This record gives sequence, structure tokens and C-alpha cells, in this order.
Amino acid sequence: MTTLAVALISVGGTLGGTLGGAVLSQRASRAQAAEQNQRADRQREQERDEQALQAKRDLYARLNTAARAYRVAARDAVQAAERGESVDPAPLDAAKEAWADQYSQGQMALAKDILQIASALNRSLGVGYSVVKQLPSSSDFSDAYSRAKAWFSGPLSDGVYLLRSAT
Repeated sequence: MTTLAVALISVGGTLGGTLGGAVLSQRASRAQAAEQNQRADRQREQERDEQALQAKRDLYARLNTAARAYRVAARDAVQAAERGESVDPAPLDAAKEAWADQYSQGQMALAKDILQIASALNRSLGVGYSVVKQLPSSSDFSDAYSRAKAWFSGPLSDGVYLLRSAT
């Protein structure tokens, strides 16, 4: 009977040790898998944040580029008109459309303070566009050109600079 008891205890110990080892191994595997999943989740979140930041930077760059191009096209149109050259409206209209496209995208993504600057610049660019379009029908050309040049060199240029430095 003692031999039988020893044999049963030995078999039970062997089976228990094997099962216990398997359970512990399975727990360790689950813990390791959970840690890997958490690490992968953190990495995906970091990548999403980096992509969002890069998208915002790209938008800022496109917005600044469009604002400068719009200002330059309008200023060039004023200078050409002042020299008595015919002014092709296509470059100014294209710059205006490019700005409008970038500004509309910016309205959905820009931070509030930068959006306020972009909105003020949008109004200023609109005024500048009107100034350029009204030049040919102005009664006092020299005064109109003077005001237009002052607008594009002063407040409008400052607005473009302010947007660039804010972003």
C-alpha cells in the first residue's frame, strides 16, 4: 500500500507540475501579448499624432504660400497697370482661388488664434483684390496707384508676415 501511495503521489506530482507549469506559461504568454498590444497601441497613437501634426504643418505652409502668391500677383498687377501695360487677370484670379481653397481647408483645421489671423488676412486680401479690380476705372490714377501700392506694401504685407510668424 505504501508503494501504491508513493506511486500515486509521484504521478499526481508529475501531472500537477506539468499542468501548473502550463498554466503559468500561458499566463506569462498572455501578459507578454498584452504588453505588446499596449506598446503597439501607443506606437499607433504616436504615429497618428505625428501625422496630424505634419498635416497641420503642411496646411500652414500651403496657406502661407497661397497668401504670398496672392499678394505678389496683386502687387504685380498694380505695378503693370501703373506702367501702362495691359493686366492679365488670370494670375490674380488663380492666386485668389488658390488662397480661397487653402483658407477653406484652414477653417476646419487651424487653431483658433491662427484662424483669427487668417480671417483678418482673408478680408485684407479681398480688399486688395477689389482695389486692383477698380484701378482701371479710377478717376485719379496716380492717387489710386499710390494707395494700392501702400496697401500691398503695408497692411497686407504685414498680414501675410503675421500669418507666417503665427504658424
